[in-house]
Amino acid sequence: MVEELKHRWVVVCSAFGCLVAVVLGIELLMQSRGASFCKTVTCDIIGDYTRFGEIFVLGAGILFFLVLATSMFFVHRYGKAGWLPVVVTMMLVGALAFEGVLLGFQFFSLQAVCLLCAGVFAAVFLLTILWSLAVADSKVFLLGISACVAGIIGMYFLNPAPAGPGKGEIGLDPVYQQAGFTDYRVRKRRLTLIISMACPHCTTVIHQMALHKDVLRDDLLSLAFIDNRKQPLEVGSLFAANVDRTKYPLDLLFAVKSGRAGNSTGLVAPDDAIIDSVRKKNLHTSQFLKLMGLKGVPVLIADENGEQKRILVGVKAILHYLL
Repeated sequence: MVEELKHRWVVVCSAFGCLVAVVLGIELLMQSRGASFCKTVTCDIIGDYTRFGEIFVLGAGILFFLVLATSMFFVHRYGKAGWLPVVVTMMLVGALAFEGVLLGFQFFSLQAVCLLCAGVFAAVFLLTILWSLAVADSKVFLLGISACVAGIIGMYFLNPAPAGPGKGEIGLDPVYQQAGFTDYRVRKRRLTLIISMACPHCTTVIHQMALHKDVLRDDLLSLAFIDNRKQPLEVGSLFAANVDRTKYPLDLLFAVKSGRAGNSTGLVAPDDAIIDSVRKKNLHTSQFLKLMGLKGVPVLIADENGEQKRILVGVKAILHYLL
């Protein structure tokens, strides 16, 4: 009876591993179409910190869970004797250590958490509990938790600081830049607003700036974006394709970002060259934020007469400064 119960837990583990792989596969398909389960800007920002990109990480995760589920199935099929259960345990412990490093980096360096990463961690954590029940060995669970905690603590002690400005050649590359950008004799401030087209807080800032454009009429304005996912990238490209055709870029940006602008307004659809140009500019802007140690949007960089530079993050700080 006990052995039968253990075998059932192995089946549950294998089925759950397959389920996680399916969910990640759906996320991979959604991201290829510009969507995601994770709706927060935090996921976009953290995704930019991966070396090979989110698609690669998702693909690696799918492969891991499929191999893990298959290994668990063979354990059920051929019994728990031999080396295969040890391999499964090593995979789970390694996965918890990996997730611990990722979460530690997000907590202590970025001070933000990706919901998708947290969901994968929860899945691995639950799988480790189920596998401990399947092999009737609590040491497996304790070993996994120890590896995870060690990864988190290790990132706390390292607390990697981003490179300071001037240590690289990456700089801001605005999608829109007002003419006369360096003429301080007639302009009060040089303002650069960095936003995401998927950020609701950014919409608030844009709307208020558009409503108070008279207050900002003496300022030189640049707009930079950080989006690299399909849907927000296309929205930003629509703005880039039409910004030279309007006297009020903030009004256009708010209309495009809030979905109030459509084909009926006579906007020109962006071609592939514009989309590619915006993608490259957005990548430079994302890298600039990393170098500066800025971890969220909206961000406003204000250069006052070339003498004093201010960096403001968040809706309240930006609007209080501007208005």
